[in-house]
Amino acid sequence: MVNINLTICFNAVTRGPNAGANRRNILFRSRPLCDDAAHRSDSDGEEKTMRAIITALAALPLLAGCFSAVKTVVTAPVKAVGQVADWTTTSQDESDRNRGREIRKREEQLGKLSRQRDKAAEKCRDGNEDQCQRAEVLDHEIEAVMAAPR
Repeated sequence: MVNINLTICFNAVTRGPNAGANRRNILFRSRPLCDDAAHRSDSDGEEKTMRAIITALAALPLLAGCFSAVKTVVTAPVKAVGQVADWTTTSQDESDRNRGREIRKREEQLGKLSRQRDKAAEKCRDGNEDQCQRAEVLDHEIEAVMAAPR
């Protein structure tokens, strides 16, 4: 098991008998630090391990973007299939709206034909033979619209 010591030794800019006094422990300031020879021989592997851990922790926020991109790429086909399913199928609500629209359109057409027939029949009673034939044709059109499948 690797014992990771979070002690960091700082060497003073000036060398001399008080150079060791300028070393300090970042985490536990009251604890004395090791000397240079012991620190170098024992902690070379620990220092490399510590650098690897710090590098990995520093890179962790950068990986969050990668995970987001991977998630987007993985979920894109599922979303595309769902969208195609929405386009190819109609919901009950949408079907009801379309059916209501068709019924209103049919009623408008019947009302228009009925008004035209009534006007033609009135003119026919006034003696216009052409309007009598038109009223008869409009009657047949109304019957055809009524007989058409819904």
